[in-house]
Amino acid sequence: MSLKNKKENILIISIEELNFECKDCHILNWSSYFYEKNKNIYSLPHFIDQNKGFYKSKYLEFLFNLGETKLDEKSLVDFLEIRPNLSYWWMTLLNEKCNAIKSPQIDNAIKLLAFENWLNSNKYSKICVKSSDTELTETLRNLSYKLNIKFEIEKIERSLGNKKKNINNKFPTLLHALSWFVLRLAKRWSLKGAGVKQWKTTTAKTTIVSYFFNLPLESIKDDIFRSTHWAELPVELSRQNIKSNWLHLFNPDRTLPNARLAKKTLIKFNNKEKGNQVHVTLDSFLSFKVIINVLIDWVFLINSYKKIKNHLHKQSDYLWPMIRSDFKSSMLGSVAIENLLHLNLFQEALTSLPKQKKGFYLQENQGWEYGFISSWYFSKHSRYLTGIPHSTIRYWDLRYFFDKRSYNAKVFGCSLPLPDYIGINGEKGKDMLISGGYPKEKILEVEALRYQYLNQVKTHSKINNHEILVLGGKNIDKQMKLLNAVNHLIEKSINFVIKADPWNPIILNELEKHRMKLTTESMSEVLGKYNIVFTDDITSAAVDAYCLGKKVISMIDPSVLNLSPLLDNKEVVFVNSAEQLGEVLNNISGFQMVNRDFFYLDPNLSRWAKLLNEDYSS
Repeated sequence: MSLKNKKENILIISIEELNFECKDCHILNWSSYFYEKNKNIYSLPHFIDQNKGFYKSKYLEFLFNLGETKLDEKSLVDFLEIRPNLSYWWMTLLNEKCNAIKSPQIDNAIKLLAFENWLNSNKYSKICVKSSDTELTETLRNLSYKLNIKFEIEKIERSLGNKKKNINNKFPTLLHALSWFVLRLAKRWSLKGAGVKQWKTTTAKTTIVSYFFNLPLESIKDDIFRSTHWAELPVELSRQNIKSNWLHLFNPDRTLPNARLAKKTLIKFNNKEKGNQVHVTLDSFLSFKVIINVLIDWVFLINSYKKIKNHLHKQSDYLWPMIRSDFKSSMLGSVAIENLLHLNLFQEALTSLPKQKKGFYLQENQGWEYGFISSWYFSKHSRYLTGIPHSTIRYWDLRYFFDKRSYNAKVFGCSLPLPDYIGINGEKGKDMLISGGYPKEKILEVEALRYQYLNQVKTHSKINNHEILVLGGKNIDKQMKLLNAVNHLIEKSINFVIKADPWNPIILNELEKHRMKLTTESMSEVLGKYNIVFTDDITSAAVDAYCLGKKVISMIDPSVLNLSPLLDNKEVVFVNSAEQLGEVLNNISGFQMVNRDFFYLDPNLSRWAKLLNEDYSS
């Protein structure tokens, strides 16, 4: 992009690290940490990192204020009351805030809030941008017009993936949602009724809501329920002679690829346990009544969408393009249908369940959880419902954070549905929630069930620090790109052992094989063999290595917010370039492992034993 008028005070926004021909202007890197102030090159990710608490709170405040805006003399939250004391607002993607997967534009929205401050502090007469992201460029134009700044855009060709996404977006939303609903019913209908008789006549007084996927192979082979999410909890319940009800959300995977096999497995679990454990899936409660109620609720959302859209457009100001797609999907699309299906199925399941004394569920603050919480209380089960975050709580995982006013809202009415307690598995997560405004009296301590295996990991006596363990996850391709770029910058003695996620495998080329090899060993096996671990900035496996005293090097992806569970930990090294990674690896040979605490890891599960037996509500 060449600039003709050199006299203007111009800012060029480099979104996709493209080259610009410009001498007398400022350049702001949108997705890079590179900056040179003496050359007027700045980094927006760096700027946000220096003020992350402010911008995190600012975005949460933005969402809270949207929900409180008035429409027909009601707050938007109350306007969307879909059940007594339950607002559908809490089930939308806007409230879920899943920036890691479902709502990637949240990261750009937060960058835009920071950019607005940047513009207010640095006076520009013109902004130039070159990008293929139409939603982002539309929002930048809105902001420029708001601040009376000239705006120039040069669109670039979309990638093939973005073109496919654009085609899908043109498919009528309502028709797409109906198609999804019909297909979902067809795939899950065989689960109808599975385990329902045992559920309705259960004598157990403790209910656990979980997922029916990624079950250990030995669990299916031996017809004994085990869970990767709950680890030793089923065994602990048996040890305590506590009968339990398990309400599963079935998701097909390689182990249980369809509903027919899931039903057979569930029936075997029930037959084996003979009432000590009762297993059903949420889809077990499918019926024509549920289908009709889902469609009635959907009509309510469609009518509400027509009234709310323009209001929300106005109230969200220049950020409307950042939330438009999520709002539409949540009100009209398959997201809406899935939320409504979950809500109606939870109502059927919990109203038919004998009164329960305790309830536990995996807490990630997804849309379905608010329907579950509401149905639990509507069905008059005890005020002893506990959410369990089963992994780590990341600073930028916004699902776990709300504007502090949400916790001080009215107890009744359509305020944010919260469990009675939240079971936290370590001091780090506990401190993060409290600093975010979560009521301290609602926080209980529990052992980290998924991480109990760390107590059994055996570290080898002699470890070569030049053997680097690479834990790959969602961003393994970017990790590999960085490893290939660092190849000529590091000592020849350094080699990499790569453990990729089975869901995201890789194949090494001939050149990579000279310095790299793959491993399929389990985490408990592989972590004991290496001192140095290289991860991306999202995988929770980084915490496994950290807890075992390893040196953790974490890759930063500046195009998104840093989702590392070890953010702000001074013992962890974050790198975003081959030069940085090379410098770290070339000076790592003298590292010695250290003891660290992150989770509650009492092998006797003393905290869980107390939680299962004590009445905290008294």
